[in-house]
Amino acid sequence: MRRTLCVLLLALCPLPHAALAVEFGGGWTLDGFVKSLDLAYRAPKSTKLEDGVVSANRLRLNLRGEVAAGWRLETSAEYLLQASHPAGQLPLPAEPASRALDLEWHDGADAPFAQQLQLDRLNLTGQRGNWEWCLGRQAIGFGRIGLYAPLDIIAPFPPDALDTEVRPGIDALRLSRFFGMAGQLDLIAAFGEGSERNSQLASLVTNAAETDFLLLGGRLLDRTVLGGGVAGQFGGIGLKGELVGYRGTATDPHRHFVIGAVATDFRLPGDWVINLEYLYNGAGTNEPADYPRIAASAFVRDGLGFLTGRHYLLAGPSWQWHPLSRFDLLLLANLGDGSALVRPLLEVSLADEAVLQLFCTLYTGSAPGAGGLPTSEFGGSGENLGLLFKFFF
Repeated sequence: MRRTLCVLLLALCPLPHAALAVEFGGGWTLDGFVKSLDLAYRAPKSTKLEDGVVSANRLRLNLRGEVAAGWRLETSAEYLLQASHPAGQLPLPAEPASRALDLEWHDGADAPFAQQLQLDRLNLTGQRGNWEWCLGRQAIGFGRIGLYAPLDIIAPFPPDALDTEVRPGIDALRLSRFFGMAGQLDLIAAFGEGSERNSQLASLVTNAAETDFLLLGGRLLDRTVLGGGVAGQFGGIGLKGELVGYRGTATDPHRHFVIGAVATDFRLPGDWVINLEYLYNGAGTNEPADYPRIAASAFVRDGLGFLTGRHYLLAGPSWQWHPLSRFDLLLLANLGDGSALVRPLLEVSLADEAVLQLFCTLYTGSAPGAGGLPTSEFGGSGENLGLLFKFFF
């Protein structure tokens, strides 16, 4: 109860100040969204789970404004109500590893109705000249590849993530220096629970000959990391490449490994946009029998990796067949074992700020063998069918 009250007070305390600021022209803004994800799923055959349904409903409030000359406050509170049957089969979303402050409350994780309340943003930003600094819970992202970016190493999205509009906040101090037309230097110190959960990173983005160059290095959750990328347009075709090397911990899948990708995007007649990517996942393995070991490694448990294979093809064609409707397709294929995830999605604009997405997720590949030993990454996974409703205000 005490934790609940603390989170509620932290979320609501800025509101009276915001009301006064708006009344006196202080430039405060209050917005947010309501989202409802409703899903019917078939449990994987290799597990003891049952087929079921889940409804995850989110309410988010974002408050931003200037607290003093050159100083801006951002705070966001998000409430999740998750109903499921059977109860407790699908866990509540986990917090990112780079969070030192306990600003979350949850209840009923094993009940038909589970709740989660968190402060996903709580930061103060200042700027002077070409320098900017931000302290507190904030969103930080790297990488330019749209389907799956190896350089996106802090609280990354899974390659099959359905809703990627809001990146989870982490507790960090960020110092940025802007230069030139598109240059940016970032020095970041992120904090977790314990020194081994801390990170110290530096990133540099610069532009030459209409091409972006990215460099990234430092320590990430007790791992040494160094990477780089390039992104540009050549003859109307977008080309991107990213490569990241890790010196892992003793509980990572490998002591040294790299993750890299090359991607392209281009337009076709008839309002088609095609995204293609080859991904080399050095954190994975070529042997399906080793998939469980990769899935249980610290790299995956820390939310830094999501795939257990080595070579992948990702495709994301999109067709704007009507001004108010779009068809998307996601293909995630493991080239080593021949299995794949396929997700067709239809998006319909219901109003200026309301969107409905209808989708299903299908899996292909060989089913697990004797004793449940995997023979492919996606074979034997359960399909799902669902809808996602979004309303922004």
